[in-house]
Amino acid sequence: MKQEQETEWASHPVQKNQEAVTLSGLKPKTEYEIRATAVGKLGYAVSSDVCSAVTLTAVGPPTQVKLTEEKANSITLTWRNPSVQQYQSVKGYIIEFREENNHQWQRRDTRKEVYTFTLDNLKQNTAYSIRMCTDVGVGVSQPGEELKIKTKKAQPDMAKFTLLPEDDLLPRVYLLNMKPAKAGQLNKKVFGSAPTEKQSNKTIMVVGATGSGKSTLINGMINYVLGVEWEDNWRYKLIDEQTHKTQACSQTSEVTAYEIYHSDGFQVPYSLTIIDTPGFGDTRGIKQDKEITEKIRNFFSVKGGIDTIDAVCFVVQSALPRLTHTQTYIFDAILSIFGKDIATNIIVLVTFADGKSPPVLEAIKAANIPCALNDGSPLHFKFNNSVLFDKNTGASSDEDNFDSMFWKMGKASMNKFFSHLNLMESQSLTLTKEVLNERRQLEATVEGVQPIIRLGLSKLEEINTTKDALQNCETHMKENKDFDYVVIVDKSDKIDIPPGTFITNCHGCNFSCHYPCSRSKDADKSGCAAMRGGKCTVCPGKCHWSDHYNMTYRWEIKREPEKRTYQDLKKNMRSTGKEDGTEKNH
Repeated sequence: MKQEQETEWASHPVQKNQEAVTLSGLKPKTEYEIRATAVGKLGYAVSSDVCSAVTLTAVGPPTQVKLTEEKANSITLTWRNPSVQQYQSVKGYIIEFREENNHQWQRRDTRKEVYTFTLDNLKQNTAYSIRMCTDVGVGVSQPGEELKIKTKKAQPDMAKFTLLPEDDLLPRVYLLNMKPAKAGQLNKKVFGSAPTEKQSNKTIMVVGATGSGKSTLINGMINYVLGVEWEDNWRYKLIDEQTHKTQACSQTSEVTAYEIYHSDGFQVPYSLTIIDTPGFGDTRGIKQDKEITEKIRNFFSVKGGIDTIDAVCFVVQSALPRLTHTQTYIFDAILSIFGKDIATNIIVLVTFADGKSPPVLEAIKAANIPCALNDGSPLHFKFNNSVLFDKNTGASSDEDNFDSMFWKMGKASMNKFFSHLNLMESQSLTLTKEVLNERRQLEATVEGVQPIIRLGLSKLEEINTTKDALQNCETHMKENKDFDYVVIVDKSDKIDIPPGTFITNCHGCNFSCHYPCSRSKDADKSGCAAMRGGKCTVCPGKCHWSDHYNMTYRWEIKREPEKRTYQDLKKNMRSTGKEDGTEKNH
């Protein structure tokens, strides 16, 4: 094959039994000379007569491509015939489209006579690039100019939200309607419906001191994930802080998992589980912090609960020049629960941040806090949620521009955080749960044995006191006279426990074996930390787990003075058959 004026032939190999071939890459409106050559086994070649063919005028892409209708999940296009064409050769048109950040083109085909088409099943509030080609059967034209469009944002389904009554100004604030998950004893709530197809999930735990902005940050995450923009006249809350509480007390009282199922319009490509924890370091002191640590430990020990975690997010204020004892305690508590391997999954979320480097990063480095690093510094993401629920209408132009700028900065920070989260490797908690259960059993055993040891020591002290009294009153004993003496004895009292807390009491021994206990149901007491091999490791009788119950009180041993007489002692000794020689002589 060659053009008429050329001397060199170009070859195109074909198979032995091939009867047809398509020659591509030819110039439009050009005459070509074509011949076929048969090559024998010994290298002999025989060529056919030369024939001529003229290629047609190149077909261009469709013209006047326009967007005529735009919806949340679809767009409608119209176009006109190519400007340069052999109309009879046109078979139809090809529409190619892709998301702005995706390099893979998708395609839809139309018939020849069709000049309008609706692309459906698109993602809402998403930017797309669109281009069109002309199909001439044996090939397609070059694509036309790309059209940039963005689908509309779907109006939220308000059945999934509850309008907060105090919010009568724009933007309106809605609380997500969370449903309790069917997760046994795990305190977990879900939003939305589970995807029909397997969807990846990312799990983060958020910890921080009281007043660090933890709850507001979580609400900011939800608004980003659900695609809220500054111009929208609504905002969302996952956590509705009790505004009547002072910032000296934590707004959150329990460890709670919130699972947000992925749905259309999500700004992240995965479902998200956020584990919210009570704030450390409020005015209730170190005792409250220890209770929070125990709550976190119990939360991750629940059978069938959370099996993996992707990030432990430590929320801290930007301007802190040094870490407080509370913040250091938080890191120590997390490491005591999960072990040192979790350090690479600990990231710092800096609140109340500005454009400068947060001073708190140097404080974290100075304290040698184990966490993920980036170029030698703690891996961190900066946030400023000051305008999250601010009015977006009615402000002056300068003020509105300033607030809008803060919103865009917050959105960019969220995008960086969730993009990095998507790259983080999940940390398995299977071994952690085994270690936690073993530790809880040991702690329950040690704590339960201490009252028994004190009982034994008290009994020994009672015997020694009685012995001293007898020696001091030997004259009265010889004269068979009665006398009094005082011993300190242990007595068990019932102490009411606070509502919402649980205990494991042994009915046979009248003994509190584990308090507080995470097992609220009597039928589940076999899983109490005090049990091993079906029996209690704490109560004096080492009774079967089925003899243990959750009650509204705990047994507490108190030491009280008790007045006794020599005559009472002799009666007790006679009743047990253990009279001593001195008494027999009297």
